[in-house]
Amino acid sequence: PYTGPCVACPADRFCPGGNDVHFCPTNSQSEPGSSVVTDCKCPDGYYGHDGADCITCPANFYCPNPGNDVLPCPDNASSPAGSFIPETSCVCDCGFVESAEGQCEQCVAGTY
Repeated sequence: PYTGPCVACPADRFCPGGNDVHFCPTNSQSEPGSSVVTDCKCPDGYYGHDGADCITCPANFYCPNPGNDVLPCPDNASSPAGSFIPETSCVCDCGFVESAEGQCEQCVAGTY
């Protein structure tokens, strides 16, 4: 039998008890000391339910966390896959400029 000291379950794993140590599902993360699979959560730029595989946020969307939200960039804006902050990830397309309200408006004639 093991007689050493008990240690906390490592990060990105969950330990339901005894010697059981399990990795979190794909692309999910957990804090040290996690004991159930639902402690594994999606990081920024990913979406999925707690305790399940996390999927990379698609291009032209952003995925704020914690949560399972996949939100579109504003009209006439785009973002790379894995984006999570709309203010820095969703950028106005060529020929458009960001308005004071955060929308992308067409440039006036003779500008770009």
